[in-house]
Amino acid sequence: GPVGHTIIGPDVVTVGVPSSFVCLAQCSPECSYTISMDDQSLEHKELAFTLKLWEENFKTVTCTAKNLATGSFSTVKKMLNILEGPVNVSISGPPTLTPAVATDVETDVAGKETLHTYHSADPTYGPKRLIIYGPDAVTVGVPCSFVCLARCSPECNYTIRVDDQLVDGNELDFTIEQWENQTKSVTCTAKNPATGQSDTISKTLQILEGPVNVSISGPLTLTSDETRQFLCTATCRPSCRFTWVVDGEPVAGFGNEVVLPSAEAISATLICKATNSVSGLFVTAIHKPRVSSKCQCFASRKI
Repeated sequence: GPVGHTIIGPDVVTVGVPSSFVCLAQCSPECSYTISMDDQSLEHKELAFTLKLWEENFKTVTCTAKNLATGSFSTVKKMLNILEGPVNVSISGPPTLTPAVATDVETDVAGKETLHTYHSADPTYGPKRLIIYGPDAVTVGVPCSFVCLARCSPECNYTIRVDDQLVDGNELDFTIEQWENQTKSVTCTAKNPATGQSDTISKTLQILEGPVNVSISGPLTLTSDETRQFLCTATCRPSCRFTWVVDGEPVAGFGNEVVLPSAEAISATLICKATNSVSGLFVTAIHKPRVSSKCQCFASRKI
C-alpha cells in the first residue's frame, strides 16, 4: 500500500456546525497520515473543525498516506461545498394595517365547516388560529425553541410553558439534560387584553436520545485464516440504524453486527455509523485491529 485511499466525511459543511473527516488506506505495515485544510495540518488521519464564517469559495480537505517501510505514498482530496443558515430570519412589511375584510374557516370535530368574517383592523377580535411552531421531537442535549402565535387585535398577551418552566411571552427555549421515558408537552395560552378572551393549545413532544457512546467491540488482533465478528453499540432512543465501512468500502452488516471473512481479515479499518431513526443525527466509531500472521507449530517427539 497505500491502496484504496479515500476520505470519509460529508460533501458539504455548514457554518457553525461541527464537521469531521477520516482518511483511510490499506497499508501493511500501517501507513502514517497527514490531513489538512487551509493552514490547519495534522499528523493524523482524523480532522475535525467548525467554520466560523461563510466563504464564497470551496474548501478542500487533503490527505496523504505514506508507507514507512517502502516510502510509497498517495494523496487524495475532497472538495467541500460551504452552506450557511438559515440565520437572521426576519419579516419586513408595514408596521400598520388598513381596514380590510378577512375570513376564517374553522372545522369542528364532526367535520362541519363554519365561515367567520371579521374586520382585520377591528381592535377587538381574537385570539384566533392559535398555533405553536416548533419541532415534534426533541433530543437530549440539543437546544430547541418554540414560538406561539395567534391572530389578535389588540395584540394578545402570551404565556408558554414546559414542565415547571413558565415564560411570559410567546417564545420558549430549553434543552433536555437527560432522557425521560415519557413525552413532554409545550402549552401556550393567548389572552386578548381588551376582551379578556383566551385560548390555550398544547403540543406533545417525543423525546429522543443519541446516538451517544458509540463503540465497536471485537477482537483486537486479526489473522488471515479466521473469520471475525464485530458489534457496534450505541445509546440511542427510540432506535438507531447501523452502517459499516471496512477499509473505505461499504459492507453489508446484520444491523449492528458485521462479520469479516478470513480473506478480508488481513488488514481492516472498521467504521460504524450509528444514525438515530427519527432525528437523523449520527455518530461514527472507528476500530483498527492489529494484524498478525498465524503459524502452525509442531512439538518434537522422542522415538
